[in-house]
Amino acid sequence: MPTLMDATMVAGATDTTDLLSNRIPIDMSPDISRKNENNSPFTTILDMQNKFQTCTTKKFEWMERDDYANTVTLTGAFTAAGSTLTIANDYTRLRLGDMLYHPGTSQAFRVTTSGTMDASVDVTPNFPTGSGGSNIANGEALYIMSNAQAEWSEVRQLMSSSPAAKYNYIQTIRNPFGVSGRLKDTALIGPSEMEYLDQDEYRAFSRERELALMFGVRGLQSSTTITSSGGIYYWLTQSGSGAVNHDMTGKVLSLSQFNGFLADAMLLGSSEKMLVTGRNVMTAINGFAYDKLQVNMDLSEWGLNIMNYSSPWGMVRVVYHKLFTDIGMDDEAWVIDMGELTRRGLDSERSTPHLNTGPTGTGIQDPGVDGVIYEYAVEEGLQLTHADRHARIYNVAAA
Repeated sequence: MPTLMDATMVAGATDTTDLLSNRIPIDMSPDISRKNENNSPFTTILDMQNKFQTCTTKKFEWMERDDYANTVTLTGAFTAAGSTLTIANDYTRLRLGDMLYHPGTSQAFRVTTSGTMDASVDVTPNFPTGSGGSNIANGEALYIMSNAQAEWSEVRQLMSSSPAAKYNYIQTIRNPFGVSGRLKDTALIGPSEMEYLDQDEYRAFSRERELALMFGVRGLQSSTTITSSGGIYYWLTQSGSGAVNHDMTGKVLSLSQFNGFLADAMLLGSSEKMLVTGRNVMTAINGFAYDKLQVNMDLSEWGLNIMNYSSPWGMVRVVYHKLFTDIGMDDEAWVIDMGELTRRGLDSERSTPHLNTGPTGTGIQDPGVDGVIYEYAVEEGLQLTHADRHARIYNVAAA
């Protein structure tokens, strides 16, 4: 049995906070894992896509086509003896000769309104008979199947473009760090203090970019030159964006509920999308579909913990995101079509994440300052097109 050391042999104690040499950060992982950690997977993947477009000002605009919808919704009940459909919101999608179909009653309608279309759409009910139809409740959807024109008919009403410009701003993110002149010249075991801060501050910089691109709010402060970029959450929650927003209040996320959400989330756009999630959704998936989850080995090599979930509608790349937990949003998950995202910025180094060491490489500190200051910086904004190809599920209760 070993003999315990006599406490009287200890002459004193040294505060380790004064011994910078006591800190020897050793990281055996590749550089890509060390700098782009799993706390910023979205930004890492976006950068890996190398999708960047230049713009000429701090505000950039884009246009997208949102009128691919092939359904119209009744805003009034249709009676079997009627010959008019009340469609107050979607009538602008209809033209003379369009064929509508209601799957619930298996009846077809042909639009007969001529001239200017309005909310009261004249139709031949239960086409082709024109009679003997069925009642349809208010709020039901009818599908635009095709159009049927009469021989020697005149040209039906045209569908004209009505472009709506959408825009976002470039946001400036700066993360400076530095050491005093004395500490710069102090010999340490392991990397220098500046090298240590370089690695550590890059991680902080990546996290700030991640937060801005995911949760940022679009804004322009008119009294200053401050602009902020709207992130994914901003665009998903905008009124009229068309994004799928699935509220789970009072419900339990079962396999059936999750598949129903994915059916809407994967309907448009790519058959391969990314699911960024907090703990609640991840726990639920692991409970009812763990046998469908597989580690994506290719992306694991980049320091990213990504799981593959094979759904009936396509491949879903599942990423648990710690930021959801950190900001109290464990009850949310987003399905993101990465092909519809583009990073925007000016045509210069300013829009590329970079380390600014000054014009001579010796730092950006003022003359006479006894120290060295470097800075990670970027100016960028997020362009999210076709919001209806992205989805959000929220208020998911913890298991």
